[in-house]
Amino acid sequence: MNGFSAVDTAIGYMEKNIFEDIDFSLLCEEIGYSVSYFYEVFYKKTGQTPAAFLRNKRLAYSCWDLAFSSLKILDISVKYRFSSQESFTRAFSKKFEITPGRFRKEIKKNFDKKKFSQEAGKNMEETLKSFPDKKVLKGVMKVGFYAGSDICPEDVPFPSCLASVLRYAGEDYPWIPVLEHNKTWKLNYPYVLFMGVSAMAFGFLWKKGWHQDNVDHMFVADPSQIIDRAFSAAGYEYETVDKSGSQDDEKLFRQKIIYSINNNLPVLAFGVVGPPECSIITGYDQNCDRVLGWSFFQNFEVFNDGVSFDENGYFIRQDWFTNTWTLLILKGKNPEKKEIDFFDTMNWIVKVLTTEDLYGRKAGTAALQAWKEQILDENDFIGVSEEKLRMMHEIHNSAVGMFAECRWIAGLFLRDLAAKNMNFEYELDQAASIMKLQHDLMYNMWDICAGIYNPNSWEFFAKSDVRRQLSKVIDEVISNENKVTGIFKKINS
Repeated sequence: MNGFSAVDTAIGYMEKNIFEDIDFSLLCEEIGYSVSYFYEVFYKKTGQTPAAFLRNKRLAYSCWDLAFSSLKILDISVKYRFSSQESFTRAFSKKFEITPGRFRKEIKKNFDKKKFSQEAGKNMEETLKSFPDKKVLKGVMKVGFYAGSDICPEDVPFPSCLASVLRYAGEDYPWIPVLEHNKTWKLNYPYVLFMGVSAMAFGFLWKKGWHQDNVDHMFVADPSQIIDRAFSAAGYEYETVDKSGSQDDEKLFRQKIIYSINNNLPVLAFGVVGPPECSIITGYDQNCDRVLGWSFFQNFEVFNDGVSFDENGYFIRQDWFTNTWTLLILKGKNPEKKEIDFFDTMNWIVKVLTTEDLYGRKAGTAALQAWKEQILDENDFIGVSEEKLRMMHEIHNSAVGMFAECRWIAGLFLRDLAAKNMNFEYELDQAASIMKLQHDLMYNMWDICAGIYNPNSWEFFAKSDVRRQLSKVIDEVISNENKVTGIFKKINS
């Protein structure tokens, strides 16, 4: 096994055993490396020791427990194998520049009203006895990263999953034909709507260094606000079911899944297969010992250990509860649904665009500036190994791709708003045109590195003159973001 694949194997092992104690010496024996040599090749590729990489991965996952569960911080510390709550708090505060308690308080203030009543769960037991021990909803639209179809790419899981679930629930959302890159695409309108009203389409993150979680768009703003605004735009009520640390937690999760599926409503779940991103539960078997559904990560080898598939393509997962952070349950349409509050939405978008620091990362134009400074930092590129350069380029490329998709979607959302708000049609169309330009500038960045599909583009990323060209594009992008923010502030004045 070469060094490149050995590191990938080690990272995969860490992902699968994120909640377990990991003995790196045993892992080295498994891949046939000495401990010292393994640490050397791992650091060359990732820029971190294996222990630091694992700790940072666990800290990133712990954000979801703090945001979506009622577990005590002490229990979260134990779950992620920290020696004490104090050591967890120190590590979390250092990485995210906020204490775990403050992080939870800021996010959960908007979620408490949506919490599922455990007493209500206990009262469901008689009803559940009439349900079958297996039920699968067929025809729930598949979600996942772009795989070559004529449907426009959807790389942000939550709005994509919500769109799929609501289509199954009977919402007749349009598919909009779009001509782009000499091809006619089918645009999933609700994906645009939810990306726009939540402001996920306007977000961007960067943390100093080379971090793979920069594209974690559930944290471009308060995730409770993101979820709430998307559901509000859809006109649906929902409730959250999270973990409290009680021995009845799994029972309650099972009850809510069985009840929802038997009411012909798929369930949104964070986790199940892969990292704590949104997925869809489309059915259950053996009284919910196994769940079925769609996940963006179900075909990734690193995440599908113990996963099988049914004839519909749905994943089948046993032992699913441990890897599930929370459920979002559709309660039905809001009888008092109103049109999107235009000015509230515009204010929220401005807030996302202008926030500079968020949960230990730079955000908005400050994140773009940090990205630019990162690629211009010659110290990062002096004597860098091929493995680490590939990793750095991959992180850079992910930022380019995510920014391109989000700003293209933002432009389409603004066009839709313009058609519905004629008093500001000119300003919104102007902002939409700038967002389309932002998308095109990302393709310029790919071209500077010899093309989006060039397997050797990482080699160009090593060249100082190439990275200076990239930085000039980012300068133009920052200028355009400021123009759009100015337009929105004028609308709100």
